[in-house]
Amino acid sequence: MPTVHSHSKRSLLKGLFAVILAFAAATPASAGELLHRPADNNQWPENLIRAVQEKLNSLGFDAGKADGIIGPRTRQAISDYQQQNNLPVDGQISAALLEALGFEQ
Repeated sequence: MPTVHSHSKRSLLKGLFAVILAFAAATPASAGELLHRPADNNQWPENLIRAVQEKLNSLGFDAGKADGIIGPRTRQAISDYQQQNNLPVDGQISAALLEALGFEQ
């Protein structure tokens, strides 16, 4: 006859297995998202991001608050600007974007 101790162990193992299974099921999408997530905030200094946001806002592209953080509104503003100026559209700050916006390199 099973003891209370072995029943608790079995329940714990089942719970642990369920958590691992749930994590494994969620991992491919999460991992893919992380692989495609841009590292803009690490790649560009905050003051440059802020200047790009201010420039985009002044040109009528709604980049949101010029806070030096690349969020969804900034990405959309960059994409819209890139599209209207025949640049590769990726929503990223790049040398081509900076040049088109008139920033010195």
